[in-house]
Amino acid sequence: KPFTLECIEIVKRMGYEETLEYAQVFVTASHVGIQYQNWDAALEGYERAKEILDKINDEEEAKLDYIESWGTTLTGMAFCYQKLNKRDQAFILFDLAVKEMERLGGKKHVNYALALHGLGLLCFENRLPDVAMHHFQTALRIYAVVFGMKHEIVRRLSEEMVKTID
Repeated sequence: KPFTLECIEIVKRMGYEETLEYAQVFVTASHVGIQYQNWDAALEGYERAKEILDKINDEEEAKLDYIESWGTTLTGMAFCYQKLNKRDQAFILFDLAVKEMERLGGKKHVNYALALHGLGLLCFENRLPDVAMHHFQTALRIYAVVFGMKHEIVRRLSEEMVKTID
């Protein structure tokens, strides 16, 4: 049995409360599934986290940890669906992640950029290059804010983006 599923079952057996902390445990277990490219196991953890996060109240929603967990959960689920060639579900979740991050004030958060990037990839695959480029450029601007324009990766991505546009 995959380690991710073991983690999930251990937490279930322990009994857990529907709190942000337990949602983060399921997100962490899902990250292990992604590391081992076990997309189904990762999805199970993300889905459990999503069930908890869906029930969290407005007061908790305002916290940065919630925004981080919610963005990570939605983009993680979308990424897994993309890897499982379930592109329609991936698109829906990347789009939901973008909308939710905007609603929660997370437009300068790396998960917002990741969701835009994911949408861009799906748009590019569907032969919508202009829409894809818009998503990529927006994501790149967010990466520049989050990591700083002097960060080597951001600088190189910017240069490549300019070459692509020209």
